[in-house]
Amino acid sequence: MTEGICEAITEAMPPWRPLLRAAMQQEGRSVAARWVQLATTGRDGAPRVRTLVFRGWVGADQLELFSDQRSEKVMELANDGASELCWLFPKARQQYRLRGKVKLITATEQPELYQPVLAKVLQYRTGRLGVAQPGRSAGPHGGVPRSTSTG
Repeated sequence: MTEGICEAITEAMPPWRPLLRAAMQQEGRSVAARWVQLATTGRDGAPRVRTLVFRGWVGADQLELFSDQRSEKVMELANDGASELCWLFPKARQQYRLRGKVKLITATEQPELYQPVLAKVLQYRTGRLGVAQPGRSAGPHGGVPRSTSTG
């Protein structure tokens, strides 16, 4: 199951948004330009940083990110929600750091947000594997090192 993570910053169009859009355009079709690093505080109080994929905008000032609900990150965000996001654009030579509270939205809360995402996942799996295999992934679920995975 996938969790949506939206980070709210402000209500109005923030002044950094056009600058960020220009940096994204400069990156072209680079897949890495969609990767963002999200820093949170672990349940033990230690910092945690993870890479997520930017999926789009929700309004003028919120980013839409997706994460596996089985990951520790989701549990950490459910506790407090405080986070900082770092987004690097190598070709543009720019870095953006956004701080705020993360709002977790589950597929059961808003299934209409997830239907297009789930359809794309199944389409990808069908194309890659020849047959859709829900529940199968190429690696272990979040939080499990690859070397200890049995799948």
